[in-house]
Parts: sequence; C-alpha cells; structure tokens
Amino acid sequence: MVNSTPNPIKEYYIAYFDILGYKAFFDEQPENVPELLNAIHDVIQRTKNHIGIANQSPIMNGIGDINIHTKIFSDNILACMEASSGQLEQIRLMAFLQIVADIQRGFVNEYGLFVRGGILKGELSFNDDYVFGKGLIDVVNIEEKVAIYPRIVIAADLIAYLQENPFYTQEDYTRVVGLVQRLENKETISPEEQAFLNEMYNKAFMLQILERAKAALTLQWPDGNWVLCYLNRTSAVFLFGEAAKDSLLQMIQSVSPSDYQLVSQPPQDFDAVLSLHKNRVEEMLKKYGKNVDIKTTEVKTAEIREHILRKYIWVMAFHNLVCDFYQKPEHKILTRCNCDTRFLKMTIEVLNDETGIQTN
Repeated sequence: MVNSTPNPIKEYYIAYFDILGYKAFFDEQPENVPELLNAIHDVIQRTKNHIGIANQSPIMNGIGDINIHTKIFSDNILACMEASSGQLEQIRLMAFLQIVADIQRGFVNEYGLFVRGGILKGELSFNDDYVFGKGLIDVVNIEEKVAIYPRIVIAADLIAYLQENPFYTQEDYTRVVGLVQRLENKETISPEEQAFLNEMYNKAFMLQILERAKAALTLQWPDGNWVLCYLNRTSAVFLFGEAAKDSLLQMIQSVSPSDYQLVSQPPQDFDAVLSLHKNRVEEMLKKYGKNVDIKTTEVKTAEIREHILRKYIWVMAFHNLVCDFYQKPEHKILTRCNCDTRFLKMTIEVLNDETGIQTN
C-alpha cells in the first residue's frame, strides 16, 4: 500500500548547486557523455562513503547525527542535513559545509567540472520521492541570482549564526577575567570557581578550533558575499596548533580508537591539491582567453566567450587568494590581460612566470 502522507516540514541545512558547462558538454563532447555520468556518480558515491564513516564515528555521534540526504537531477545536485539545536550545533553545520566543500573540490580537481550554487537554512519536506518547501526556492534563487560565478554562496543568516560564540557568554568571560586576576594577586578561589575556570579553558580551546575551521571554510568576497572555500587545509596542526596536536591525538585514541585511525593519517598533500586546481583553472583560461579562432563578423560569439571567461577569472582570483592565505605563492596563477580590438572584448594569457613568458 502506498503511503500518501507526506513527511512533515522541518528545518534543514540546504546546499544546492549545478554543474557549469553541462549542456555544452553534450554538444561539444557527445562521445564523452558516459565518462561525465561516471564522474558525477563517483564524486557523489565517494561523498556518501565519507558521510557513512562520519556517522559511524563515536566522537561525531557525540556531536550529533551527521546524516546527509542527496538528490541529483541532470546537472542539479541537492544535499541536505536536518538542523538541530544545542551548544555543538555549529560543529554539525561546519561538518556539513566541509562535506559540501569535498564534493565541490572533487568535481573541480578530479574531473574539471566547476559548480555554482548556494547554502542556507530553510524549511523542507524531504523523502525518497520528492523535495518540497520554501527552502528549495530560496536556495535556487541564490544559485541563479547571487552566485553568478563558479562558487557556492553561503546565506548571510548562516554566516551571522557562525559568528556567534556558542560556548560561553560575555558574562562568563568577565567572570574568568576576574578569577584570573585574583589568582595573579595570589588570592584563593573556591573549588567551584576552579572547576568553572577549568571548564572555561576547555570551552576556549574548542572555540579556537571552531574559529580556525570557520576561517578555513568560509571566505568573504569583496562583493560582500560569503563563499564556501573548497580549497582548504583542515589538518590537525592547522586546527589545534602544533603544541596541542599530540596531546589531543592521545585523548582521541583513548576515547575512540576508530576515530584515531582516521585523524592520525598523514595530512592531505595540500601542495598537490593547489597544483591540480591551478592546472584546471589554467585550462579554462586558455580555452576561453583568446578569440583568434573567431571571425570578425561573429561579435555575439566573442561576447559569449568573454562572459564565460570572466567566470574563470573569478576562480583564478579565488585560487590566488587561497594561495596568499596559506602562504603558497609558488602555486599562484600569473596572467596578462589584453583587449581584442576587433570586438572590444577582454582576452587573457597565462604566464609561466613573472617575466611574461607565455604558456602554450
């Protein structure tokens, strides 16, 4: 018997994005369509496996259910996680953002497929057959009208939520300052006050980790929008600092050996990630950066090409900003802009180095 009762509308964290150049791919490379299908399948399947590992983690289960639902239609991809509440909810949200970033990076670096989309918190009714709700309308609006470039824009209210301190209040902080001053003055504090101070030190450490994760995963662009930084390095050293890394790993090993096996693995080769991303972006700049194959009568074609080129110039700027953030100047993309006087349209050349030598 078919169940005709829809699931109730609930609040979800919603990520929606589509693959750029999807329609042109069928026209330009019909022989490679099966390869594109396999690429989409592989990225999503790997992400589902990633989610499965997170859900089996004793530590992650202590934070909350990191259960991601996905739906794919043509070039549109939807990923959702039911929202909750509590002191650790920001960590759940950061886990969701990291998973979406992993999907985005997988599409770009492994298959050269750039995506555009949005992330927000909104209402949905979600089951195996359909997705319904205003949240879907709002996130599609971000993808279509706000994102513009190959980026995933995070809604302003989610950013405002992430900028809150979930662990302690200003009143708690003021109390800590007073207790520390008393200790510095050689005054005695009560066992209750010492317990409060110890708890606050732990919360301050958690806040520091969370703030570093936010800095790695979210980036404010000059146009005021916050974007998901899919090129990020969230290694133990980056999040916890070199001094705290070893003691923290020992604690994780004692609490959850399975989690320790995951977090103690060698960190991702970030230089390799940046190098591959650089190659992918340069491929697109070279593809759309020149008009030598366009006749002088094909003004519309030149206009369309420049429109596409500007999208990948944005990705180049994003790439270079990440290189600056992580102090990796050797991976920056060097270019030189010009104007095609036949169409009064921009062109771009990728350079090997600062001497101006061009790349083939």
